[in-house]
Amino acid sequence: MTHSRAENIGMQTTKRQEHKLTNLIKYIYPHKSLKVATKSTEAVTVVNLSSKELSEDTVSVLSRGLNFAPTPRRIPVEDIITNIENTIFRNKIPHGDADCLRQDVSTLLRKSPLPKSNITLKEVSALRELRNDESLLVLPADKGNATVVVDTEAYEHKITQMVGDTSVYRKVRYNPTSRVTTKVNKLLNIIGDKELVARLRPLNPTPPKIYGRTTLPTSYVESITYCLKSGYFLWRGDFYLQIDGVAMGSPLAPVVANIFMEWFEEKALESANVKPRYWWRYVDDIFAVVARDALKDLTSHLNRVHAKIEVTIEEEKEGKLPFLDVLVIREPNGRVTHSVYRKPTHTDRYLRADSHHHPSHLSSVPRTLLNRALALCDHDYVNAELRHVRDVLERNGYQWRKCRRFLGSAGEARKRPAEAERTPAYFPYVQGVTDKIVDIVEHVEAVKLEDMEVIDLVDLGDVVDLEDTLKLE
Repeated sequence: MTHSRAENIGMQTTKRQEHKLTNLIKYIYPHKSLKVATKSTEAVTVVNLSSKELSEDTVSVLSRGLNFAPTPRRIPVEDIITNIENTIFRNKIPHGDADCLRQDVSTLLRKSPLPKSNITLKEVSALRELRNDESLLVLPADKGNATVVVDTEAYEHKITQMVGDTSVYRKVRYNPTSRVTTKVNKLLNIIGDKELVARLRPLNPTPPKIYGRTTLPTSYVESITYCLKSGYFLWRGDFYLQIDGVAMGSPLAPVVANIFMEWFEEKALESANVKPRYWWRYVDDIFAVVARDALKDLTSHLNRVHAKIEVTIEEEKEGKLPFLDVLVIREPNGRVTHSVYRKPTHTDRYLRADSHHHPSHLSSVPRTLLNRALALCDHDYVNAELRHVRDVLERNGYQWRKCRRFLGSAGEARKRPAEAERTPAYFPYVQGVTDKIVDIVEHVEAVKLEDMEVIDLVDLGDVVDLEDTLKLE
């Protein structure tokens, strides 16, 4: 298969998926007239499913992404001073050195100007209006990194319908937090590992919100079982207990899902009349090579293994089949090659270069994309992918001449600094200020620094990015 043919097939597939998306939006929101942009023009990064029209400034600021951090409107002096004092205390810095440290930081804070704003005053005003509009909700899309605006009433109706499913959720008449905390503490006392218990013991529990021997120790089994059966959440003043499945976002979810899928595939493959030639699985995504005439029977067999598991099949089309973020391509000569796969709904939106993040966070974007291109693409496809990465990076505000330097280090494991016995120091990140504070504090040999981006944005309170600014559900 030639590269041009592969591109044509990809464009045809994209058009089909975009047509399906347009029809789906029209079906769910018949009152809205939405234009879905194509990959040939500009990807959809903000999808307005609400009954209100959004201003250009609102769309402009939301299109930067919910992880975009506006520059602060003031330097968080109180937070910095508090953290300096905490650093001095925790690292037992001598009195004389501590006074010099305080004086140097105080002088720096008095003289430091604010970094240049990365959003306009109109966009700041649009953010405030959107935040104060209780009839609208801003949400991250489940896939593709788009930003979705919906009516609060419609969103709450959907959630109410969901929690009304009595086969999955049960409404309880009391706040389970106190009872769960007591039970967790009892289970922790059984474990006996003091260091582990100290990390796991709940200090200020609050109700979660919806968005020799080879046997396992009994205490662990009991603890895990309780975690799986005590999942509850608060929704509009009512408490609900999840009685089936594992909550989305739970740290246990991927582990339990993988354990279940191991059992599922072992049982399914052992009892299958026709077995796949190859079978690879990543959690619940499976890539298999099966004889065409046996595919229907195998699918029916897999769907009989467990009453609540339905397996859907995506067949190879024109010699191409996606698996996770890899596009597997079978050439006419039988050779199997691969490239990067992106879903038609993918927006190619990443953390923007002008976001008020630490430089190490910003540099991770080009490094990750370049690493992926070189790791997943065969020789025939790597140049096309690198051209796409360059275009994407430039659209997200990055300069290619600075990004291409990561090509030389792509694939190399990043060296982690040696662990020190000293206590880390944490500071809010303010461009041009935190960097100098780091230099000052690092002169004190007893301290090791780790920067954190806890910043004050657009006079809207202590928030980090647009997601926190808008107080998303």
